[in-house]
Amino acid sequence: MGGGESPQHAIEDLPAETIVFLLGSRYCETDRLSDIARSLFGNIPEDFALVQAICDFVHGHLTFG
Repeated sequence: MGGGESPQHAIEDLPAETIVFLLGSRYCETDRLSDIARSLFGNIPEDFALVQAICDFVHGHLTFG
């Protein structure tokens, strides 16, 4: 993955059909995950660096089987 200058968009600027992907899920305790995410990634600028940090974390800590 390469870097880039992709802006972070405000939720209200996203297409309506994408909002469903931002909602909570019965498969994930979003209230607990939000606190963990803030502690892991809260000091990273909200740009591509944040996306890359989250992707790196997921790839390094999760496996699917």
